This record gives sequence, C-alpha cells and structure tokens, in this order.
Amino acid sequence: MIADDFGAIYPGGLFVAQDGDNGNGTQNFKLVDWATIEAALGL
Repeated sequence: MIADDFGAIYPGGLFVAQDGDNGNGTQNFKLVDWATIEAALGL
C-alpha cells in the first residue's frame, strides 16, 4: 500500500498488485483505491 494523496482518483491511497501470470504477454498491474480495500476488510 502506498499511503499518499494521488489526486481525485486515489485520495486515500493506492494498492498496486502485479499479475505475474500472463503467458507470453506483458505483466499487468491492478490499481485499487485504498478505501475499497479498507471497506472489504471492515477497517
């Protein structure tokens, strides 16, 4: 988690996950608003 202000899109922070299984394609990164993670964990 990066707890910082990333502007209007991610004001409370950002969670970045790397998808390491993509066959011969490039790596994928998933960006999730930290508030979504907090809500899912009941924090």
